[in-house]
Amino acid sequence: MILGAKRPDTIRKRFLIVAQLLQGDGAADSIARGVNVPVTTVRVFLNGLVDGGYATRERTGEGDIRTCYALTKKGRGYLLGELERWDRLGQQDPEIAVLISIGLT
Repeated sequence: MILGAKRPDTIRKRFLIVAQLLQGDGAADSIARGVNVPVTTVRVFLNGLVDGGYATRERTGEGDIRTCYALTKKGRGYLLGELERWDRLGQQDPEIAVLISIGLT
């Protein structure tokens, strides 16, 4: 599970990391700066996505070699499914969507 976590702050951080990937920013150090999370935390999460087939990892650059990550078709599909599920939940019961968004559930 991509965003699966028990603590709301962890879910939020993972969501922000995946959002950066969707925007095309796949370098772990850049993502870490963008979401204010330690780079080691970002790398551990991204490597888990790679292991699960949700993302790919590739070395880029000639002189300054960097590792970049990108969501796979499976990763994008899973994320889209999760967002649709959240949307349906919010349509069925707007109060639940608010509680989820502020981390009270």
